Amino acid sequence: MRLLKSIGRALRFPRGHRGRFFGYLALGMAPLLAVALAMNVHFLESRLRDSAEIFHSVSTQASSQIGSLYDMASVVATNARVHTNLQNEVLPTYGGENDYPVLNRNFLKIQELINAYTLFGDFMEIRFYLPSSLVVSNGASLLDMDALESEPWYAEYSQLRDIRRWYLADRVQGSGAEDVLCAVRPVQDPMNYSSVIGYLRVDVAIERIEEIVRLSSVLDDTSCFLIDRDQGVIWHTGSVEAAAFQQAPCVQEARAAAYHEYERIGGRDYLVSVHPLSSSNMSLVYLVPKMSLAQDALMNGTLQFVLLLLEIVLFAAIAALFSSSLLSSRNSQLRLLNAQINPHFLYNTLDVINWQAINQNLPDIYRPIQALSRFYKITLNHGEEFIRVADEVEQVRLYLELQNLRFKNSVAYQIEVEPDIRDCYILHMVLQPIVENALVHGIREKDSQTGRIDISIREAHGQLLFTIRDDGVGMDEAAVAQLLRGSSSMGYGLSNIQQRIRLYYGRRFGMTVASRPGEGTAVCVRMPCVRGEPERREL
Repeated sequence: MRLLKSIGRALRFPRGHRGRFFGYLALGMAPLLAVALAMNVHFLESRLRDSAEIFHSVSTQASSQIGSLYDMASVVATNARVHTNLQNEVLPTYGGENDYPVLNRNFLKIQELINAYTLFGDFMEIRFYLPSSLVVSNGASLLDMDALESEPWYAEYSQLRDIRRWYLADRVQGSGAEDVLCAVRPVQDPMNYSSVIGYLRVDVAIERIEEIVRLSSVLDDTSCFLIDRDQGVIWHTGSVEAAAFQQAPCVQEARAAAYHEYERIGGRDYLVSVHPLSSSNMSLVYLVPKMSLAQDALMNGTLQFVLLLLEIVLFAAIAALFSSSLLSSRNSQLRLLNAQINPHFLYNTLDVINWQAINQNLPDIYRPIQALSRFYKITLNHGEEFIRVADEVEQVRLYLELQNLRFKNSVAYQIEVEPDIRDCYILHMVLQPIVENALVHGIREKDSQTGRIDISIREAHGQLLFTIRDDGVGMDEAAVAQLLRGSSSMGYGLSNIQQRIRLYYGRRFGMTVASRPGEGTAVCVRMPCVRGEPERREL
C-alpha cells in the first residue's frame, strides 16, 4: 500500500507533461511488449511439443498392452486349433454318420478343451462354430455353422480372412451389443487342409480395452480408435465421429510406424498419436484436442503478458505471483507424467511374459504369472477400501498358491465360507496379512517348514466371524500381547488391521489372538455383516 501511494505521488506532474510522459512510456514499453509476445509464442510452442511427447509416451504403454492382448488371443486360437481333443478325437469323425453318443462325446471333448482356458475367463472366451453332424450346439460356446450367416462380423471376415486383425462382435449371439473384439481362425479338415470344417473365435471383452484406454487418457475429450490400416475403423470411443476420422491423414496414409503430429480433423486441430500393434495389421490412434493441451499454456501465457505490463509499476510486488504462475503451469505435464507410473501398467509386463510362456508351452511359468496377475488385480481393488468376501477369499487362495509354488507345496490349506455371505462387503486387505503372518512366523519357523492353515468364515447374530488357524510354532501370552500392540517385528501388520477395523466399525469389533507354544495360533476377526456396497467414508 505504501508503495502504491508513493507511485501515485510521483505521477503528479503538470498537465502539459503528461502526454510526453505517456509517450515516452509507450515508446519504452514497445520493445518489452514485442519481446514478451515472442517469448509467449515460443513458450506455447515448447509446451505443446513437450506435452505431445509425454502423451505419446503414455499412450505407447497402452498400445503395448492392447497389442499383448491381441497376441495372447492369437496364441490361444493357435493352441486351441491343434489341441489333441480337437485334432485326434473330434475332427476324425467328420463326414461319418455320427449317432448321438458320438456327437455327445465330441461335445464333451470340445468343452474340455474350452475349460482348459478358463484362467482367462474374466476377459477372454473361446467359442466354436462347427457343423451339426459333428457336435451338438449348446448355444453359447458351441454353435452351429448355420449361425454364421446371421453374424454381422462374418461377412467382413469372409472378405478379409487373410488379414491379422480383430472383428467387432456380440458376446451374446443376436444381441446387437457389439461388446467383444474377436480373433477368428478356420478349423480345417485334418484329411484335407484346403477344406474348412468350421471356425474358432477367441473373444476379448471390450471392457478390458476400454479400461486400458481410460487409464491412459488423462486429458479431457480424448478419443481413441482401433483401426485396420487398410480397411479403416474397427472400434472407437470418444466424441470424434468415425466418419470424420476416416478422412484424417493418419487413416489415409496408413503408416506402419509409430508417430505423433498435429492434424486437422472435422474442422478442429488434434494431436494424433499413432501406435501400430505388433504382429497385426492394426493401429491404435489417440486424438487429443490441441486446445486441451494448450489450455493451461495459454492461460499462463496471458497471465505472464499482463504481469509484464504491471511489472513496470509493481515489479517487486508481483515477483512472487509470477513465480507461482510458472509453477501452476506444470499441472498438465505432472498429470501426464503420473499416468506413466500408474500401477495398472504392471499388467502389461505380466501379460507379455504370460503369452510368451503360453507360446512356448511352459505351464510352470504362465500359470503362476496368471495367478500373480489376478492377485495384484484384487489387491489394487480399483482403489476401493471395501471388497466382497468372495474376492478377499480369492486373494488369500491366490497368495497361498503362489507360496506353495515357491516353497514346493509346503502348506496345506482349507477355506470354508458360508454361501450366503460371499457377497457381503468387508474392509479390504484384512485376511491376507493374517495368513501371511501365520505362514512366515508360524509354519516356516517349524523344523519341517511344513504345516496347515484352516480358514472359516461364517455369520452369527449379524456379524461376520473370520477364524484363521495354523499349526505353526505358536507363542506365549506375552508375545501375543506384543503382537497386538505392534511392538514386535512381526506385529506391525496385525496391529494395523486391528486399528483399521476399530476406526471404521468401532471398538466392539476387531481381532483376538489365541496361541500356545508348539501348538499353533488361532486368529479371530469380527466385522459387521454388510450386504450392500458401503459408501466411502472420510476418516
